[in-house]
Amino acid sequence: KYVNFSMKFIYDLFNINSKYIKLFIPYVLKFKLMKQIIIYFYVLSAFIFSNTIYHIPIEGTIDLGLPPYIERSIKEAENNNAESIIFEVNTFGGRVDAATQIKDAILDSKVPTIAFINKRAISAGALISLSCEKIFMASGATIGATTAVDMSGNKASEKVISYMREEMAATAEKRGRNKYIARGMVDEELEFPSKVKKEYVSQNGENDTIKTIIHFLIIENDTVLVDDIEGRKQGNLITLTTEQSLKYKIADNSADTFDDILDSLGYSNFQINKTSENWSENFVRFLTNPVVASLLTTFGFLGILFELQSPGWGIPGSIGLVCLILSLSASYIAELATMSDF
Repeated sequence: KYVNFSMKFIYDLFNINSKYIKLFIPYVLKFKLMKQIIIYFYVLSAFIFSNTIYHIPIEGTIDLGLPPYIERSIKEAENNNAESIIFEVNTFGGRVDAATQIKDAILDSKVPTIAFINKRAISAGALISLSCEKIFMASGATIGATTAVDMSGNKASEKVISYMREEMAATAEKRGRNKYIARGMVDEELEFPSKVKKEYVSQNGENDTIKTIIHFLIIENDTVLVDDIEGRKQGNLITLTTEQSLKYKIADNSADTFDDILDSLGYSNFQINKTSENWSENFVRFLTNPVVASLLTTFGFLGILFELQSPGWGIPGSIGLVCLILSLSASYIAELATMSDF
């Protein structure tokens, strides 16, 4: 009916009598109609998916099975025109390379990102949280202690510390947060800017001068006195509580539950899409777990060693070969690098 009415209107308006033009016009109108339907459908789909919030949990050890899951989830949110991505962080840390891959993916995200620190964002979790545009922290949560350590738990070399120190600072600076605090989370040998405060006192007719060193930070062009962070002086790493994070603008707001964040941002009626790892990502995360990876390597070499000391080929060699294949294949899949943990 739409096409027939449009055809009659065009014929009458332009006094068209050519049979070739009359044959061609219906196809043009049908094409335009289909094009309008597609446009309306696209607009409607964009509106529906734009009211979607992606909820991505980041829990446990930060290993090399985690970045592919985060990258896949961010890509899905971008393709569906999601309103925002909320990362729920609760971790003691993990690998340097895994954390930097996740940080890069978050910084490159076309969808606004929010970190919800539920309990703790220690070590690698702090870097991931700082890469988000906004940070919400639950009551009693902590963030910091990001110094790099090797596989034995000892402090890494100055080369690694220097890299992580500036990686944290650059990430904080990118999101408008204080880089002195970010550096202090990595290196305990640093201290905040300081100045000497002089107080003149008079007692028993004698004048005396008391000198006190005070530390300060420049936050949003204001000078803020720092007297409640142990890491402001040399010898202490910085770890912040929720209250301290809010005071020094590392966190933007507090929220005890995921629903509190939705209410605070006006997302209460939005659709929530909570992502989860698929079987291959879970498999890689299991194999690249530091404990599992070390056990696989140990049993692999022991099995091969026992097999070399006995004639033929038996069970120890088979077990050792399977362990080494699992270890090396997981390393290949996750692009395992020989960087330090932290």
